[in-house]
Formats: sequence, structure tokens, C-alpha cells
Amino acid sequence: AQQTSLTSGCTECTTGMLCPGGAFKSDCPPGQFGDPDAAGQCKPCPHGFYCEGGKKKEKCPTGRYHNATNQSSINSCINCIKGYYCKGGNDITPCPIAKYGSMKGGKTEEDGCANCELGKYGTGSGKDIETEACRSCSPGFYGNGVDQSSNSSYCNICPKGHICQGKLDKTHCELVSRL
Repeated sequence: AQQTSLTSGCTECTTGMLCPGGAFKSDCPPGQFGDPDAAGQCKPCPHGFYCEGGKKKEKCPTGRYHNATNQSSINSCINCIKGYYCKGGNDITPCPIAKYGSMKGGKTEEDGCANCELGKYGTGSGKDIETEACRSCSPGFYGNGVDQSSNSSYCNICPKGHICQGKLDKTHCELVSRL
């Protein structure tokens, strides 16, 4: 391999440094980072990261995110919104059907999303209020206690000889007549 020597008084431009025209070198400015594959060039900080300048880009921590570029501070990473959880960076994931997220800053599905109570089915993903995310079966139906993903998969028609109030259980008519 051929080696080149630097002229006396010159230093090599390295990753994280900006060297326009070879005249001088300085750190990459805030909101940019040094590309390890192209020494002497700075790149815009990507979505989900912040770059304080120099070599590194830092990912937004779990429970926080942002969707902007050229961010220079961790303060640009905002708390995950209700109804979602954030694994860091710009990864913002909606709470799945039959779950809801009533608080900001959820880091995982388990941390950021609560289950609909048994006897209710889910109405959609990304919901932040229990009463919007979870519904009871209509009177004349009961919940099967298994698949809470939709009304049609969860709610069963009440069998003959039973009374169903739209909850998880069904009451046999003989029991009702004795009351």
C-alpha cells in the first residue's frame, strides 16, 4: 500500500472533524455527526437521534422519541405519547388492540399498555382511554374470555336458557328463577 506523508504543520482530518478545503479543521457542528466512512465530512443527525457535534450520534432513550433531523440535544427527545410505547430513537409503536396506554413515556408494551379487562373486547390500536379502547359485548351476548381482538371474535350469542348482560359470564335461567 502506498503511504502519503503530511506536509509539515498539517494534520490529518479525522472522523468527527470538518475540514473544508483543507484550510482548517473543527468539530462537526451540533445537529451533525462525523461519518466514519468519510473522514472530514459531517452528516445531518438522523431521525430519532441527537448529535451534540463531533463524532457521535446518540439514540433517543427508551420511553422517548422524535421524528426530526439535525437535533443537537437530548431535550429534543420527547416523552412517548399516550396510547403508544417507544423503544427509543424514532420507534413509536401503538398499543395493540385490546390494550390502551393511559400514560406518557411507555418504554415497552408491558410498561406502556394496559389490558382491557376480561369481559370486554378491543376497538382498535393506539388508544389512550380505557372506555374508547375496550367495550362490553351487547346485551344478549357474552364474552368468550379468549380472543379480545374484536366484537365478532369475542362476543358470542347467548345460548337458550341463559341470560347474558354483555359481560364475561352467562347466567342459567333456572338460577335466575330461584332468586
